[in-house]
Amino acid sequence: MSNVQVYLRREELLIVPMKEMQSGGYIEFKKLCRLDMNAPPEVVGRAVLDELDQAGGEPLHVSSEDLRRTPVVQKAVGAKSWKEFYGGTRSCWIERCGSELRLVPMPPGRQRSFIFDTEHGRVLVDLDEKVIGREVLEVLKSLPVGS
Repeated sequence: MSNVQVYLRREELLIVPMKEMQSGGYIEFKKLCRLDMNAPPEVVGRAVLDELDQAGGEPLHVSSEDLRRTPVVQKAVGAKSWKEFYGGTRSCWIERCGSELRLVPMPPGRQRSFIFDTEHGRVLVDLDEKVIGREVLEVLKSLPVGS
């Protein structure tokens, strides 16, 4: 199983591989992919699949120092704080399990967090890049932004 979190912030998509931690939960993994929000759906779909490939593997041992570091996405966009990053941002979670993708909208929640809206999640069995990209963009554009 592998996971990515996708953010739509301003006019940019940020696709972040998320690694499972041995202690439970997930942490951003090293790099992220940046795309213009108007990128063709097949480009978005290919990027999602590439980042899912980066996110696979064994759970990581993560130090308490790693947990305190500034989030990769916050650094990437030059936001001085999570509050600054969160404002105007939309998010979804994508999980690959075997030959399926599970796409979960993450609307803004309390205390500047994104919450898993599993009730409105989608399962994609057609792993065509264009289909994946179109679904991701549709979900992100349908969500309210964080404030």
